[in-house]
Amino acid sequence: MGICCSFTTNKSPTIDEIKAIETGWNSFVDTYFSTVDAKYSDTNLSTINLEMGVTWLRNTDGSAQKHESTGEPLIRMITYDESAISITREELSALRLKSLKVNVKDDFICSDMGIVTNSNRVVMGLTSASLNLLDQVRDVFNDDNGKTGTITDKGINTLLSENKVHIRTHIGHWVYGDHIKKDIVVIA
Repeated sequence: MGICCSFTTNKSPTIDEIKAIETGWNSFVDTYFSTVDAKYSDTNLSTINLEMGVTWLRNTDGSAQKHESTGEPLIRMITYDESAISITREELSALRLKSLKVNVKDDFICSDMGIVTNSNRVVMGLTSASLNLLDQVRDVFNDDNGKTGTITDKGINTLLSENKVHIRTHIGHWVYGDHIKKDIVVIA
């Protein structure tokens, strides 16, 4: 069992270490998907339509139907050609994670990847934060005096140059598979 609510902090990260949060996330997703895909090689995961809903399969006595070799509960999914197929919760989670990869070539850094699961440990979604790499200028309107102006929101590059960015790596919590959660912390 891991240590709850513990973390380490890198107080002077480089831009490459910041960007590695995204590539590390995508690498985790690819590895998790490949591992699950190999474990259940009799299922072609590329045929499953995630938009068609999920039904947990039950025996006539109400107990969960289970995969014959792994004992994992089975779920009925629909393929793109509208056929029914049975998969495990691991396979469903792998498919959902695969759809949550991040773009590593845009002007944002996504961090703080928190995998949201239900009580059956099936991936339901992802919480994350994103920060601009570059400064962003935005227009503002002051209701009190009716004047407009601009505000500059500092991007990661500027904040790094001011030594106002830390990377916090969680230990023993926020764990799913071998994913290690990392946050970008902006120091005011």
